[in-house]
Amino acid sequence: MSDLASLLLVAWALYALHGLAWQRRPRFHLNAWLGRPRATPRPRTWSVFGLLPNGWRLRTDDLPFAFSAEGITNLPVASLARPAPLPTHLEAWTWEEIDKVEQRGADLWINGRRFCPATGHLTPAALRRLAALSAAERPARIQELMTSWLRPTRLRRLHRLLIRLTSTTASCNLTAAFLLALVSIYYGFELPALLDDRWSEALARTTPWILGYALLLQLGAIATAWSAAKRLQRHGGAAPGKLFSAALFMPPHTFHLRALVGEGLWPTLHPLAASLAFAPPAARREHAFQVLADLHHPLPLAANADDLPRRIARDHRAAFLPLLESALTAHGIDPAALLAPPRHHTAAACAYCPRCHDQFVTASGQCPHRIPLRPLDRA
Repeated sequence: MSDLASLLLVAWALYALHGLAWQRRPRFHLNAWLGRPRATPRPRTWSVFGLLPNGWRLRTDDLPFAFSAEGITNLPVASLARPAPLPTHLEAWTWEEIDKVEQRGADLWINGRRFCPATGHLTPAALRRLAALSAAERPARIQELMTSWLRPTRLRRLHRLLIRLTSTTASCNLTAAFLLALVSIYYGFELPALLDDRWSEALARTTPWILGYALLLQLGAIATAWSAAKRLQRHGGAAPGKLFSAALFMPPHTFHLRALVGEGLWPTLHPLAASLAFAPPAARREHAFQVLADLHHPLPLAANADDLPRRIARDHRAAFLPLLESALTAHGIDPAALLAPPRHHTAAACAYCPRCHDQFVTASGQCPHRIPLRPLDRA
């Protein structure tokens, strides 16, 4: 392989890996490579922006805690992930006990003890403000926070705004990437040696003009992306300087400007809100069922006993359930129909698990996750 081919390979590898995000704990990633408002949240430990410059990405997390007027615990509630993430150590604090809240690395710490992953649903400052409220003010603030995590309509509005403001940016990026891909193939595979001399010379004279045009397109993309980022700041987007400071030192990274601008635009939300906003109908229903099943049939760790963590989790479920049902109904999904018993998979099935709808040939007992089985009506 020639030196030029090696250089081109490295440049395109940097382009393909732009936006690489990796962590040990899975997150929900929505990647729309074509820019369309269709993407399904998938739990992954890594993702990239995609191969096409007109795509976008959204990342979000399940709620790693539950809170109520009584306090806060690291028992997760309304989880979309399967298996549901459970804490390695159970923590719970009443609001009056909370003294020191900080973020260390990727985790929230309360009173010097590791509490839960820092997902952005509650920042240390927001948690301190919540603890400082009076007992009469706190339930309304908790309800307000829960409502803010279930706003699919806002996500769709932000997506339309992102696509409209970065349409010129994406077009310039896409055209420049296409031209540079053709030049890379032509010279990387040493195609001039296979052509007639006249054609080789003509293409050699044309190449500087193609590269110059691609450079002008990229400058136009950067200018329009900067303008779009400035306008999106009022909707919660990141400042342009913070977005482009790293990309401008790595030219291959300037081909994903739409995804880069959108990266800081999305608010913190529940992953089901992203599914209701962007996923196909079948995925919406599947995800809605998983969250509803976690609320109605929590795992034994969260359901048993009457100590502080379980009381907080029960109060959280009671407050979150009507908000979720309202959001599902607004999107044409009947919560009761989702939780109805499934149809028989086999003639021998006589019971099912209400949490996952797996079917069993024994009429009583528990599923492997210790959820009591329910009878499956033969009719």
